[in-house]
Amino acid sequence: MLLPLMLACGLSSSPLVDTGQEDTDPPGDGTWDFDTFPSSLDFGTQALSTTTSEVLAVRNLGQTDLLIIDLQAPEAQGVDITAPDSLLVPSGAMTNLVVTWEPQQVGAMAGDIELTVGPSPTEAETISVPVTGQSEGAAVVISTTEYDFGDINVGCKDELTVTITNTGNAALSVDSVHINGDDSFDADPGDVSFPTSLEPFQSLGVDITYSPVNAEFDQAYLEINTGADTVASAISGTGAVDGEASVTYEVGVLARATTLWHINEVALVGSYGYYNEVFFASMPHYFEQLQETRAYYRIAFLWNTDGSIEGDTPYIDHTMSASEAWTVAQEMMATGASIGDNDRNFTSLIAGITAQSDWLFEDEYWEESKLSLITVQRDVEQSGGSYVDYVSQARAFKDDDELLVFHAIAGPPPQGCGGYAEYFSGYYEAVIETDGVFLSVCETNWDAHMEQLIAASIGGGGDFFPLTGNPLESSIEVFIDDIRSSEGWEYDADLNSVIFEEDFYPDEGSEVTIDFIKATGCG
Repeated sequence: MLLPLMLACGLSSSPLVDTGQEDTDPPGDGTWDFDTFPSSLDFGTQALSTTTSEVLAVRNLGQTDLLIIDLQAPEAQGVDITAPDSLLVPSGAMTNLVVTWEPQQVGAMAGDIELTVGPSPTEAETISVPVTGQSEGAAVVISTTEYDFGDINVGCKDELTVTITNTGNAALSVDSVHINGDDSFDADPGDVSFPTSLEPFQSLGVDITYSPVNAEFDQAYLEINTGADTVASAISGTGAVDGEASVTYEVGVLARATTLWHINEVALVGSYGYYNEVFFASMPHYFEQLQETRAYYRIAFLWNTDGSIEGDTPYIDHTMSASEAWTVAQEMMATGASIGDNDRNFTSLIAGITAQSDWLFEDEYWEESKLSLITVQRDVEQSGGSYVDYVSQARAFKDDDELLVFHAIAGPPPQGCGGYAEYFSGYYEAVIETDGVFLSVCETNWDAHMEQLIAASIGGGGDFFPLTGNPLESSIEVFIDDIRSSEGWEYDADLNSVIFEEDFYPDEGSEVTIDFIKATGCG
């Protein structure tokens, strides 16, 4: 195959020069012969993405003019050959081929130039010229070049770990790692400080978190700046919501809340009471925060499967100071440590409703108050049967299903907290079914837990006007007696509630309606 003419970088055929070597096959009359000088090419060690050139001379050793009939570059990556202006090699002369190498990956390079020369296409000889080299440098490989989180509920989050690896044979300098794009994405490289260096085959993991704040498509790039280059991973996701929602409170009428706590294990000593210290440390904060609300409340703590309350006081109410309330609560729990392990949370709480019905439903106002059933547990629920049946039994005590809510501080899905708390299955589903609050027992400080339980259990008329589910904050609208209120209130994400400023607090008897768009939750 004849080569097409190519530019030869200013090189062309020239008289044979003395190389200091003897010709191994000197030309004779009527013969043709050729060779190359040098007989092989070695580029040595070259840096990645740099171009190096070597000259390969084709020498006509005979008395007959020769043609370069065919010329094939090696299959090795980055090797190229520039042919001379003329493919004719006159007798006793030589012509030069320019061979370039631009390595694109690290490691050894090896191949052969296939050179066919002769007086004519029908009379020719092919020889192989070895080409070798070694490339060095850093090479960055990113584990994920494109990722879509899909639909993630607003207020929830999902995570992805992107791994950066140096696959080269020299150290890789990583100057920075950052997100370029929507603020819903966050990049966390852990304890790494930049700039940093990755040795060959060393990796760096970056945790990407997607937390959508609205029902829109979000996109960004994780950019890794290595100084010499920037590599990127395209990330995207879409915030999802579950349509419109609305809650309405009549100020003063629903300002009464009743709560039954089922406490198991966490108040025990020894191996069962793994969380007793954090629980007892948070309870004074619970009662102090209750004092800050405007609500009337009745609260009791129980251990027994028959729903009975220990101690001389049937319930704690708003007339007690925080310290008095905490003293009574400890009396209610004091004998529980000797009772033992009671994992039948559903049956104990439903029995408690029956046993304490006299003060839970004393009159019309207490009948219409929200009843919260809270359990603190580190084991699985062991009442037996389906949570659907227990939810139905509990709701039967109220005329309105929304006035009966399950809450929990327990082992979160899917695996709890290792060897210390099991996933609280069954009860977790009851919490979700009734729009309750499920809080992780794994946390080391429960003050925020207590604040959320207060906000969720006060059924309006207090400082807190709780929402259900995960609201899209920008969608929240507040109406007082059907008149839109644009000032004097704020949304507290930790409490998932609307809170009014003192000067703007609605009058007793007013109807407060809160419209919003909510997500489906983070289950």
